Amino acid sequence: MSNSYKIFQIDPVKKINVMCEMVNNTPEGTCIYFDNNNTILFSSTIKNGKLNGKCKIYNNNAIYDGDIRDNILEGNAKIAFNNGVIYNGNISEGIIHKNGKISIGHIENEYIFDKGEYIDKNNGFLNGIFGN
Repeated sequence: MSNSYKIFQIDPVKKINVMCEMVNNTPEGTCIYFDNNNTILFSSTIKNGKLNGKCKIYNNNAIYDGDIRDNILEGNAKIAFNNGVIYNGNISEGIIHKNGKISIGHIENEYIFDKGEYIDKNNGFLNGIFGN
């Protein structure tokens, strides 16, 4: 028996819809979240009722392409910000964590991230570029 897909609205106020692969009439597998203009907002997989695996999040400021575990951004990720900054590295509990690389155009530096301050190996620092 092949799996089917179902489309349903999950937020009538924000007009967010989801198309999910259905197994035994339960969302399980690939899910794509989109608005009423059919603009994709988010895609991932559902395993055991939670988002798990690879996901992509599209918003006005950036594109997140990385891992999600039990509904939390967790693992390796690439975040491409609209201002040209690209982060490749680790995400823990939804925030940039530990070692990663920042690219701005053709310039690339390795940074160690700790509690919101971004300290590079030459003791320079960046503060607030990535939020909290």
